[in-house]
Amino acid sequence: MEDRDPRTGELTWGPHEFSYRELHTQVFDLNLTCRTLLPTLVMFDVNNHDVIRARGYATAPEGRPRLDIIEATMRHWTDGYGFVLEEVREDNDKTLYMRFRISGDRQEHPSEIILGGAGRTRRFIEDVTTEDVAISRQVYGVLQLSLDMHDSYEVVIVEVRRENGADAGRLVVDRAARQAIFEGNVGFDDVRRVATQDTLSDDLMPVILRGTPRPTT
Repeated sequence: MEDRDPRTGELTWGPHEFSYRELHTQVFDLNLTCRTLLPTLVMFDVNNHDVIRARGYATAPEGRPRLDIIEATMRHWTDGYGFVLEEVREDNDKTLYMRFRISGDRQEHPSEIILGGAGRTRRFIEDVTTEDVAISRQVYGVLQLSLDMHDSYEVVIVEVRRENGADAGRLVVDRAARQAIFEGNVGFDDVRRVATQDTLSDDLMPVILRGTPRPTT
């Protein structure tokens, strides 16, 4: 691997050869860094976005993500919140529709991660627990973290299904309501009142929580 200046063609780093094990280890370490950095950036933006916008430090990009990018990103967030993303579509240019299904998955024991091949092997333990959380709170949580994927739509509709396909409620929220959800400055019950329609169930659903992998001694 090497890096060259695209303007001059001069070598700026490398060349360097990596074994498969070395490359695999570095990619794993990068993944851990990204998993830590992402929620940190989300918390920073939630706490500081008013100052950032007022002083012009950053400007929201124009346009809208492609639907396949929205689907891939929402699939990531729904999976972490205990759902399976079954459908994403544009009902029209102003309305995004999504359907979630509760996965029902549970896990109560740690996961072991083994890296390496012939020779040195690294072992990691990832603590895993399952908590039961209200369906309604999980849906709002997904929308709060994914605002950048749907902020260009005037209306977002989310329909939720239970594990067996039975109805678990429907949420319809406009752009102003989603901004309030994102900012989190008011209580959950108050946020629900600004929704255009909210019939989401408050029944409990399982959510798997994963800790940061740590090396074994």
